Amino acid sequence: MSSNRAYLHPIRKRKNLILTMQSQVTNVLIDKNTKTAADVEFIRNNTNIQVRAKKEVILSACAIASPQLLMVSGIGPVEHLKSLNIDVLADLPVGKNMMDHIAYGG
Repeated sequence: MSSNRAYLHPIRKRKNLILTMQSQVTNVLIDKNTKTAADVEFIRNNTNIQVRAKKEVILSACAIASPQLLMVSGIGPVEHLKSLNIDVLADLPVGKNMMDHIAYGG
């Protein structure tokens, strides 16, 4: 059974869920006062789009893209972020122990 069928299929018609296809997230904007994800920026059809999260943002962009998104959003190792001229919001060891599984069991 696919992840789509197991998790997404049962909830896909919820009014509080919006799915965007053919899109790439470029940044998660963090509210500096509350330290929570407030907006998400993404590109769809060569157009930059920004949406506001009412409750929460679920970051699920695979083993490599999730740490990358956190880092471009200002969350990660301070020295690495500073070397890329990214404003540091949180000094955390993002991606430090990253392991991706190369086997496929499907």
